[in-house]
Amino acid sequence: TLTQPDTLSLACVYIDVNGLHEINNHLGHEAGDHMLCSIADGIRKYFPDDCAYRIGGDEFAVMLDINLSPDQLEHLLTQFLRDISGILEQVTVSCSIGAYRFVFPQEIKHLLTETDRVLYQAKENGRACFVIEDSTEK
Repeated sequence: TLTQPDTLSLACVYIDVNGLHEINNHLGHEAGDHMLCSIADGIRKYFPDDCAYRIGGDEFAVMLDINLSPDQLEHLLTQFLRDISGILEQVTVSCSIGAYRFVFPQEIKHLLTETDRVLYQAKENGRACFVIEDSTEK
């Protein structure tokens, strides 16, 4: 008999592409579009069964619907950042990523606010990195 776990830990992830404006200005909009499409392909590669959305010009959101440990999530995000860095020959591509692990269910407004806050921590840390906050262990 299959049973549901007592708690289900999920993660909401915001991915913000760094330097899109500069790439558009220096390499052209075609290069910027190529970069965004390639990042979307990378998201589909690394998060194939999850809900992923483009939420703005250079921002994506992913709702991880699998119970990943913090170490597994860190490994996944590290591989994603490494993969996308070589999208363009002329420049290293990077993203700032905020990941908020939570126990389901969660109020959507709280979830989005916390994920956004964690994304801004990654940006404050110098971009081209990720920050994971784990509210499941509080």
